[in-house]
Amino acid sequence: WPAIERGAGALATRVGTDGWHEPACDLWETYCGIFAYTNAAIATGLREAARVAYLGGHPEHSDRWRRTAEAIRQVVLGSFNGSFFPRGRTTSGRVDPIVDSSTLGLVTPYGLLSSDDPQQRAMIEANVEAIEQRLGQTLHGGQGICRYEGDGYLGGVIGCVNSLWMALVLLKLSRSYASGGKQRAGELRERALGYIDFCLDHATPTGLLPELIGTQPETPYWAAPHSWASGLLVQCVLEMGQPPLRD
Repeated sequence: WPAIERGAGALATRVGTDGWHEPACDLWETYCGIFAYTNAAIATGLREAARVAYLGGHPEHSDRWRRTAEAIRQVVLGSFNGSFFPRGRTTSGRVDPIVDSSTLGLVTPYGLLSSDDPQQRAMIEANVEAIEQRLGQTLHGGQGICRYEGDGYLGGVIGCVNSLWMALVLLKLSRSYASGGKQRAGELRERALGYIDFCLDHATPTGLLPELIGTQPETPYWAAPHSWASGLLVQCVLEMGQPPLRD
C-alpha cells in the first residue's frame, strides 16, 4: 500500500485543473507535450489504485483518485473532433492535431472507450478510419500502420507494433457486433487478419517480430525480437478465439 499511495499520489499531482497531465515525453520518445495516450494511462492507473484503496480501507484516497480518473477520462473523450482523437496538446496548451496511432490505447490497453457502447464504438471506428487513411502505408503488396504523421525515423518506417495494435482494436470491434452485424464483423476481422499477415510476412529470417518494419532495403527491420510486438500477436490470437461481446 505505501508504494501504491506514493505512486498514485504522484500521478494525481501531475494532472492540472483542466484534466490534462503536465508536459512529458510521448510514447515514441520524440516529442514533449501533453498526450491523450498518457492521460489514458494515468486515468487507468488511478482507477485501479482507487479500487485497491477501497479494498484496503482507505476511502478518502479511493474517492479522490476515482474522481480524478473520471475527470481525465471525460477530458480525453471530449477531445474527439468528430473524425479522430488528436494526439493531445502542445506544451503551450494548444490542440495538437496530429494523427498518432498511440490513440489506439484509448481502447486497449486502457479501456477509456468500450466497443460495446454504440456511441463509443462509432468514435473508435472513426478514429481507426483516420489512422488507416493517414498512417497506412503499402509495402510489398500489404499494408501496415506508421507510428504518427511525419515520422521520419530511419527514413520512414512502418510499425510492426502499430500494425498489430490496429489488428487488436479491429478484432475487438468485430466482436462487438451482434448477430445482425455479421457482415460488418467479418469485414473488420478480415482487415485485422491483413495486418497480422503483413507483420508475419515481415518477420526476421528466423521468424522474430521486430518493433519497426523498414521501407528501405538496407533496413528491412529494426529492434528484433521485440516483446511488445510479440505480446500483441499473442493478444490478437487470443482475441480471435473469444465469443461476441453482445447477443
